[in-house]
Order: sequence, then C-alpha cells, then structure tokens
Amino acid sequence: MRTTGSVHSVMGGSFDSSKGDFPLCGVTAGVGGHAYMNYLKVPAKVDELCAILQAK
Repeated sequence: MRTTGSVHSVMGGSFDSSKGDFPLCGVTAGVGGHAYMNYLKVPAKVDELCAILQAK
C-alpha cells in the first residue's frame, strides 16, 4: 500500500489518499452517474457509524 495513492490539491483543500485521508472533493460514479454523500458530511457520518458499532 506504500505506493498506492498520492497527494491531491482540490478546491476543498489538500489530502493524501495514501494515508487514508477522506477525499475533500465530490465523488460520482462516472459521467452523469450517481453522486455520493457530500464530502463535508463524511467525517461526522463516520464518527456516527463508529458510535453505533461501539454500542453493539
């Protein structure tokens, strides 16, 4: 995994996908495809999921 990913500079800032950083940009499944959750919501939703899993 050491050579997987790289540093990306986008409008939302910079992130390093090789370190597992959350992408700071919108993601879609191809041209005109399904759009995924807004990148600004991802960290809070991951924390919410972890809390649910910890409770179980």
